Amino acid sequence: RIPLTEDPDVNRLLQANKDRQDIVVNWMHHDREKFSKYNQHRPNLKLWLDRICGDDEEEDAYVPPVVKMYACSVCKLEKHSKTSSCWNPACWKSPVYQPGAAPLNET
Repeated sequence: RIPLTEDPDVNRLLQANKDRQDIVVNWMHHDREKFSKYNQHRPNLKLWLDRICGDDEEEDAYVPPVVKMYACSVCKLEKHSKTSSCWNPACWKSPVYQPGAAPLNET
C-alpha cells in the first residue's frame, strides 16, 4: 500500500513508481520462469566439474588406503613390513648405512 500525501503530484509520482516497480517485478518473474523452462534439461556443469576435478566436500574427508604401506620414519622410503629394516644406504637408521651414500629413489 502506498502512503498518500496531501500533494496530488507526489501521489501521482508515488503511484507511477509503484506501477514501474510492479512491471519490473512481473517481467523478472516471467523471465525467471522462461529461463527455468528452457534450462530444465541442461546438465549441471558445476556439478560435473566438481566430480571431474574432485572438489566435492564429501570426498575431502580422509580415506585410509586399502593396502597398508609401511615407510621408514627417517627417510620415508617404503618398507616390506612394519618390523623390517630400512635398506636405504643414505638413511642412518638402516643396517647398511654408509655416510655420503646416494639415497635410493622412493619409486
